[in-house]
Amino acid sequence: MSILMKSYFYGGVALLMVSTFLWVGCSSSRRSDKGNTAGSGKVSVDHQGQGDSGKLTIKSDQGETVITSKAGEGDFDVPFYPGAKAEESGSFAMNSRVADESDRWSMIVLLTKDPFEMVVKFYKEKAADAQYFEASSEQSQSATFVRSQGDKGPVTTVLITRKREDAETRIHISRAAGK
Repeated sequence: MSILMKSYFYGGVALLMVSTFLWVGCSSSRRSDKGNTAGSGKVSVDHQGQGDSGKLTIKSDQGETVITSKAGEGDFDVPFYPGAKAEESGSFAMNSRVADESDRWSMIVLLTKDPFEMVVKFYKEKAADAQYFEASSEQSQSATFVRSQGDKGPVTTVLITRKREDAETRIHISRAAGK
């Protein structure tokens, strides 16, 4: 499976898991051991955290996945736009190790009041080696930067959007890296 396909798969799984994780809203540490219905072993789930920050660990005899509710600039290979603020509950990082393969998927949504064109100019300079696509309509503008290091390397995507009536430009950054 290519790294891009893995990133979509793990991204969907992670988004579902993080949504559930945040929805439960645990304010303390919890541990649960459940039998695997497929009969291949035991699954253990451990949650630690307060409010909207925390960590979810899922372990089985197949491997381990750790999801944290906060992603930082160090999780990506592009810089954050200067002065942009992370959207509330708008980031997470996931590390997964299954058998001999390790994957990492991170996502964050940043918001800035700076104009769309100014943000695009910043990423054109900072991600000059990335593929670039831009689209606009009467209602919105969007630009996408995709940086890939081949079939096995990490894929970073920066999606910049702004609806004409919005006061903020949204910057969605995701990165998928596999072994």
